[in-house]
Amino acid sequence: MKMFVRIIIVLAAVLMLISVTAGICVVYFIQPTDLRSDWQKPAEQHMARHQHDLQRDRDALLRSFRSAKPHTTLRPESLPESLRVPA
Repeated sequence: MKMFVRIIIVLAAVLMLISVTAGICVVYFIQPTDLRSDWQKPAEQHMARHQHDLQRDRDALLRSFRSAKPHTTLRPESLPESLRVPA
């Protein structure tokens, strides 16, 4: 019975050592991959570059639409730079 308990303890210690070693290898040796698509990166850079203007320009655009006549259209060239989708 004592031998069986010792074997279980040794196996548990070996499994714990293997799992800790594998965790360290994953953290330090495997590079994280960027799962975002290539088209998302320019949009995120654009948002970061114009983060201070976005809310102000959005509110101004909403006010102009609320005061405009029905079926008013807006051309992309007339949008503020912060609200344009980067190409």
